[in-house]
Amino acid sequence: MTTLKSLLGAAAMSVLAAAAGQAQTLTQQQVATFADHDPQSQLSVDYDAFTMILGHIIFNVGPSDRRIESVRIVTTGSRLNRANNSRYRTESNRIWFHTLDDIHKESVSDYRRELEALYASAPVSALNRDEQLAYWLNLHNIVMLDELIREYPLGRVDRVFIDGVRLTEAKIIEIEGGPISLDDIRTQIVPALSDDPRLMYGFYTGAIGGPSLSPRAFDASNLWGRLDSIGSEFVNALRGVDSSEDPVRISPLYFEARERYFPDWPHDLNRHLRRYADPDVLTILSRSDDYRPLRFEYSVADMSNGSLCGGGSYLYVRSIGDGPQSPSSACNPLPRETRQLIIDVQERRLRLFERGELGEVTVYDIPTEDPDEQDGSR
Repeated sequence: MTTLKSLLGAAAMSVLAAAAGQAQTLTQQQVATFADHDPQSQLSVDYDAFTMILGHIIFNVGPSDRRIESVRIVTTGSRLNRANNSRYRTESNRIWFHTLDDIHKESVSDYRRELEALYASAPVSALNRDEQLAYWLNLHNIVMLDELIREYPLGRVDRVFIDGVRLTEAKIIEIEGGPISLDDIRTQIVPALSDDPRLMYGFYTGAIGGPSLSPRAFDASNLWGRLDSIGSEFVNALRGVDSSEDPVRISPLYFEARERYFPDWPHDLNRHLRRYADPDVLTILSRSDDYRPLRFEYSVADMSNGSLCGGGSYLYVRSIGDGPQSPSSACNPLPRETRQLIIDVQERRLRLFERGELGEVTVYDIPTEDPDEQDGSR
């Protein structure tokens, strides 16, 4: 089998400008061109570099136990409580946005440009269907990730606009035959390749309310298995199927995907949800098929609730010889809200482990010192 190796950070890769355009849908001819593929192709694309990037920046929160965490109120001194009080705040994998250094940011941007350029150099039309689906999902996700890194710090992903156009609608992906938008990939190109509803779990939204970003890139060999895993986590989480009894409230993502993946509504959706539902969720689904959308959580899926320093930025005074004292500031890489999220996730993993629903638990030693007490000597 021939492998098309994508080398991260290739020196010869030229910088492609990301130009935002008008939010216009693709023509049928454009969709057909982008979705063109070779069913007999044995070509494959290596996404190990993307997996390496994801492994360094994702905090895996694990499966939900459908427990609504209590609201934690911080009143210490004059420090502000920046913690997210959403009922879904411990769900969905997170990105360590507030700790990313220039190397991480450049790696994401470089890899984005490589995937954009790959469309012309491969060409993608020479790939089979599953290889091409993996390409489009990975391209969508690296572009979304790159754009959010550029915009961070931010609180909500639905408030990101590029030249007055909503992020997902802006024509910011520069490929041969483009430019195209994130929505073009999600709502037109990928559905033209397959109407399998599992594909909706492959798109990274950047929001807590969306499917988790997998720490492994998609490829043809793991595509459907990874989508099954992400879909199972999503359906059995509160942000997928809520715990409300009447009416049954489900993610608005299902309503948005109705025409593409669930044309025989609600029967198609029923079969899909029951495919993944655990006993508790099956009980909820059996009450009614008169589904209503729950409120989507647009808060960014990060570790510090939309803040570059979190609630852990602090100011200390340092003496310089016998002269005047000099103020200096620093960011705590584990601010209060980050530590609390890690602790909440750890406690949930222990509960699942005790019930035999989780194979192994890693216990982290979370620093508990108050940055206010540090003297700046380090």
